[in-house]
Amino acid sequence: MVAVPSQLDPELLRARLAAWLADHPPGAGGPAVPPAVRWELGEPETPREQGLSAEMVRVTAYQIGADGERTAWPLMVRFAPGRYRLYPWARFAEECRLVEILAQHTDIPVPPVHGYELDPAVLGAPFLVMGFVDGQVPPDIPPYHMGGFPSDLSLDARARIWDAGLAAMTRLHRLDPAELGLEFIDDVFVSQASAGQAVGGQTVAGGMDGGGVDGKNVAQARAEPGTRTGAQAEPSTQPGPELEPELEPGSASGLGAQLPRQREQGPGPEVPLRGLLGQLDVYEGHLDFFAPADDTAATLRAAFAWLRAHPPAERHPARLLWGDARIGNLIFQDERVAAVLDWEMAALGQPESDLAWYLHLDRHLSEGVGVTRLSGLPDREATVERYAQLLGRPLEDLDRYLLFASVRHTLLAARVTRLVREHGLLPPDQVPPMDLFAADLLARVLDETRAPHATRRPYQARDPYQAPRG
Repeated sequence: MVAVPSQLDPELLRARLAAWLADHPPGAGGPAVPPAVRWELGEPETPREQGLSAEMVRVTAYQIGADGERTAWPLMVRFAPGRYRLYPWARFAEECRLVEILAQHTDIPVPPVHGYELDPAVLGAPFLVMGFVDGQVPPDIPPYHMGGFPSDLSLDARARIWDAGLAAMTRLHRLDPAELGLEFIDDVFVSQASAGQAVGGQTVAGGMDGGGVDGKNVAQARAEPGTRTGAQAEPSTQPGPELEPELEPGSASGLGAQLPRQREQGPGPEVPLRGLLGQLDVYEGHLDFFAPADDTAATLRAAFAWLRAHPPAERHPARLLWGDARIGNLIFQDERVAAVLDWEMAALGQPESDLAWYLHLDRHLSEGVGVTRLSGLPDREATVERYAQLLGRPLEDLDRYLLFASVRHTLLAARVTRLVREHGLLPPDQVPPMDLFAADLLARVLDETRAPHATRRPYQARDPYQAPRG
């Protein structure tokens, strides 16, 4: 991932977070914990490998009791996106609420959630406090197909890692969103579509100039600033596996950063679509934000048109979708999934959407960048068969979801590549052309979707990816 420079003043962070923890102690509401006389924080660290979705700061908080005993709470503090926004909509409060619900009311393995704060005055931006989760995460850059975890495992172990990711997704897709009160997850897409303009005969949103949240004006968050929310994890005098460093990708935006308020928008003239077509409309309505190259935009519009003409049936009840479903967003302890990470793309829809993203991101990081796929990982056919078995029904319209996955990934790759270049997050000669890799693969996926039985040469990426030296 990309090393994002932190803007945080370490001493200010330690002082303010210690004061906040005094009012919102980790583990409150769980097993009895002696009250702290005071809280002290260790030296905050920015995780070595960062993405661009949100700032991540790692810090150990020490709960000091009346007898002077120090109890360690290894924490991860995640801030709402500031400088490096990947999406044009604000969802941080909803993401916090979702992770809280999953931690408290399901068996989905997420990091312990100790609380979240939506008032940016406390630390300069809304933030979420979680426990560290130790383990290994398959890397994106260089791709795990080139080395590291799980390439250092046996062939059979690699297959088990892959299957563990599928099993974690299945557990998620068995949840009943209505029973858990998760309807708010789709509100961002519905509100964006309601406020927009007509594209392709549907209602979509225009571009937005704001991407933050102001703490109180967030639809469906229903949490006052300072509300603690979270899984109940016991403290330890020595770091344990539930509370050790979480390796979740993140990025940095600084203390004191002013998050732009979400634009107030009135209802549109049409009832917006939900499901794949509803999301498709919203993504297309924000092409200017993602700013793909002109030739890439033409391919994207062709894909939009094809999907509208051939939409998936979506016959099954909508389920909670992880969104960014890939093994690179899983923390593994041995061969077990210890934590599912990154819920920014969460939505409601058909499970096929998550499986398609799982498959497409793996294809992108191998064939898409000109790297040989890691041996031992089950291929697409075996994965589809296995997931249908886990889900308990045949998969439907997977080709549509694979194309939609490629569309979304191409938009995000365009945005990420531009941010990395514009902000100098990597030396110019080390910026991989992920936008071009993604656009080329989209053209291939569109061709495969239009004519699935045509004979083609094996796909070959332009200028295969080379890992930076040193």
